[in-house]
Amino acid sequence: MSTRTTVIIPTFNRAEYLGDAIRSLLNQTVRPDEIIIVNDGSTDRTEEVALGFGSEVKYVKKSNGGKSSALNLAMRMATDADYIWIFDDDDLALPDALEKLKNALDSNPEASFSYGWFDFFSKVGPEGVEGREPVFRNIISGQGTYCALMTKCFIIQPGLLVRKSCYDAVGDFNERLIRSQDYEMILRISRTYSGVQVPGLMFLHRVHDGVRGSQNLQIESSEKEKTWREFDRVFFKEIYLSHDVFEFFPSEEGSGIRSGLKRFRSLLQRSAVMARKGLWTYAADDLISAMNVAKAERIQALEAMDRDILSSSLEEYAFGLPAEAGTSLYISACNTLLDSSIGKKMASALIWSYPYHVKRELLGKRPMAAFNVLRATARIGGVPLLIRTLFEKKIYKVSNAPI
Repeated sequence: MSTRTTVIIPTFNRAEYLGDAIRSLLNQTVRPDEIIIVNDGSTDRTEEVALGFGSEVKYVKKSNGGKSSALNLAMRMATDADYIWIFDDDDLALPDALEKLKNALDSNPEASFSYGWFDFFSKVGPEGVEGREPVFRNIISGQGTYCALMTKCFIIQPGLLVRKSCYDAVGDFNERLIRSQDYEMILRISRTYSGVQVPGLMFLHRVHDGVRGSQNLQIESSEKEKTWREFDRVFFKEIYLSHDVFEFFPSEEGSGIRSGLKRFRSLLQRSAVMARKGLWTYAADDLISAMNVAKAERIQALEAMDRDILSSSLEEYAFGLPAEAGTSLYISACNTLLDSSIGKKMASALIWSYPYHVKRELLGKRPMAAFNVLRATARIGGVPLLIRTLFEKKIYKVSNAPI
């Protein structure tokens, strides 16, 4: 029995790029059965561009309500779809993307979604795609999909094919979210359903300076990271309060681990996730709780996964923690770690990558950048902690043993 695929493109003032995106979908080796374009109240030439493709697309226009509202409308229109492929109005699908994603779901009936990778690009010129740049994919080995996604969103909608029944089961896109609605949705999906990773690239993600958001909240390119972070915090607060701590256990193989170690590692993971999202008070509480569990359980050394989790907490903050609510409380918690042996090892793991940054900046003849890393280290535990970390990294490199 053949399966039907509907592509959904929500769009708002992207006439400049929309045609490229549609053409990349029409040029697939396996063409989609339906392409639905939802014009979310655009004021540019979006309608003209979309209608220029005639019967190749199904076009609908609505008043502006944000990307989530456009997606929810299209979902209700896709009544005959087995699979849904949500595609951004400014990206390019690689020619065999749908063929690969669809074959993965067709041949893995137990999987609810399939996904693959992407590269960045800057524009389409006379000779084709220009400014192509590979994406660095830093995913902690051994983690389950849901836990890994909480750490970092590495599954992006244009590289994701989902069974329509799965979307129906988890519910509508959250219309409170002007940004990060795709991240919140893949978290909901992966919490309950399993997926299959497809090797290779599925699409090219355009880097540009265009305004994001909706009519009521227009986000300049320079503010996009900050705004993503703000909306991420909205649903990660809900995740923290609604999830049992063991849902953060960073492995799908946890049955053979004693409960104390499992709680310790779950607290480390939840602390790391919350630190990465800027929910510093939650991160600080879990860091201290993890240290207390370690002392009670007589955990005297960190295993490789523990160190990787802790290192991921602050890997994006090597040049200094942001001035956000709760940061000072987190720094205080880091300094409290220095009062115990296992706590010192945890603190060293938090800045595990910092010596690398110092070395890189010095070799690049950027002494002020290296100084900023040292200053960030001093706030967390002082230069002695950096020296201790260098010593422990050297021991670990030689022995590859827990520290």
